[in-house]
Amino acid sequence: MEDAAGRELGEGVAPLDREIFERARPHLQTRFNEVHTVVSYAFARRLLETEEGDPKVALPAILLHDVGWSHVPEDQQLTAFGPNPTAPDLTRVHEREGAAMAAEILKELGCPEPLAAEVAEIVAGHDTRLEALGASDAVVKDADKLFRLSKEGFPIDCGRFGLDPAQHLGWLEERVDRWFFTETGRRLARQEIADRRRALEGGARVRLKLAGLPDLSARLGGDEAEVALDCGTLGGLLVWLQRAHGDAAGVRLLGSDGRVDENLQMVRNGTEWLARDRLDLALADGDEVTLLVLVAGG
Repeated sequence: MEDAAGRELGEGVAPLDREIFERARPHLQTRFNEVHTVVSYAFARRLLETEEGDPKVALPAILLHDVGWSHVPEDQQLTAFGPNPTAPDLTRVHEREGAAMAAEILKELGCPEPLAAEVAEIVAGHDTRLEALGASDAVVKDADKLFRLSKEGFPIDCGRFGLDPAQHLGWLEERVDRWFFTETGRRLARQEIADRRRALEGGARVRLKLAGLPDLSARLGGDEAEVALDCGTLGGLLVWLQRAHGDAAGVRLLGSDGRVDENLQMVRNGTEWLARDRLDLALADGDEVTLLVLVAGG
């Protein structure tokens, strides 16, 4: 289970959408799905400003599209998706379960049956169906994919799959035309890619401090070091540190699922304790990041 992040949908959200999100939230505490849903919802609203689609269908669908992952064991989830999935059938499991859950949630909230059925149909094929059922489905598919390019989603994927950020960005860029159904989706995708590329080129120099990680400290030549990052985010720091030194030191900062190890604590600039889902946090030149493992007992 990932940390409850208290993510919110933002301003100007319809009351029904907020109710749907609160019903969905307990089922989103895996696979970074809470932040994924919030970011994808924001993209869906932007898409609907210029693209056809019914907000009463598309927005509930994007809020509910991934609730079915709560029925897939966490230790199997990363085999179902990503650059090289080995168990893609599990994607169909989350779609089928999610469609049933979406229909039930909407029914409980008093939504008309035709609306619930249309939303459930979109959820039932949002990943595996290669064609869009219509304008609302196209918005959902594009909003879902845009997360992978966002400042929140990009470092999450790099972390959980151990991807080189620059190479992964190129891989994503090659797929824009085949992935996105709407012109606005393609435009937003290219904007996000440009933003990620600028971040990679800019990077950041941060001061790294270690406590309770003696083998990693030995690799770095001490408990403190200055680090130049290509990707100036907390996720970028952890991905670099794990790949460059962590494996050799026998240290697991990131688990096989890409999440920060539950024993690791992170502090920025001596006072700001960071939640483990903050891989998207931007680091600036001169920031100090402390990584420590708290040892119980006395």
